[in-house]
Amino acid sequence: MTTDGDGFTNLQECRAGLNPVVFDPLRFTQSQILPGGSIQLSVLGNFGNSYALLASINLTDWTAILKFTCTISDDCYRLGEHE
Repeated sequence: MTTDGDGFTNLQECRAGLNPVVFDPLRFTQSQILPGGSIQLSVLGNFGNSYALLASINLTDWTAILKFTCTISDDCYRLGEHE
């Protein structure tokens, strides 16, 4: 059962430390620097939703460096391998 309509069950939200009555957007749950310099990000997002990770060197101009669709409730993506 989901109370807030964000696609996660109340139990999944409680286990992730989220509030089950508040809609939750995409969240980074973990990051790790891997051997070779790439970065692994774990995200919690809504199943089937598409997202883009943006980067900027001046906080004015932004570029999408990774686009992905959440296919499971806790997806992992590695940066550095996609560049």
